[in-house]
Amino acid sequence: MSNCEAELFLALPSTDGKRTKREELEAYEFMSGEDEPALHFDPPPRELAHVIPIYNQLGAVDFKEFEAYQNVTGVRLARYEIDAIQAIENTRKRIVNG
Repeated sequence: MSNCEAELFLALPSTDGKRTKREELEAYEFMSGEDEPALHFDPPPRELAHVIPIYNQLGAVDFKEFEAYQNVTGVRLARYEIDAIQAIENTRKRIVNG
């Protein structure tokens, strides 16, 4: 599982729906004293780490939203950054939709 997939999986609702999977697994890890592998993964590549906060700021992942983001922030996104953000969104959709 990639870093992106792991982060998105951990943000899903837990089994009981009262918290996130991350919170559920952290509680299990704390109570059992065992490391939960799903909580420990490599960080994203350094070259792409900066696109995750941009993804989190976008309301939708489409070209109008990219244009609006660039106009408001003054940040020009490179094509590879747009592609990376779209890949994150596609992964999120796949995980959320099962």
